[in-house]
Amino acid sequence: RHRAATPPWLSRKQKSEIRQIYQIAITMTKTTGEQYVVDHIIPLRGESVCGLHVPWNLRVVTQVKNLRKSNQLVDTPKYT
Repeated sequence: RHRAATPPWLSRKQKSEIRQIYQIAITMTKTTGEQYVVDHIIPLRGESVCGLHVPWNLRVVTQVKNLRKSNQLVDTPKYT
């Protein structure tokens, strides 16, 4: 899904930003002992909208928050 939702026009810098966001989630998991994941703010497969796999649509959240959110569209900060 990520590959299909990643636009071909992303720059190398933007692709690097995506990798950095995933690295933040890994680091937070190791540091806190709580599982952190990367969430798509606008879901890739939502009921009314479909988001893209781009840096500005990603945020790091706990796995618990991500599971509660499911495929819903929620207006929240990038890192919570």
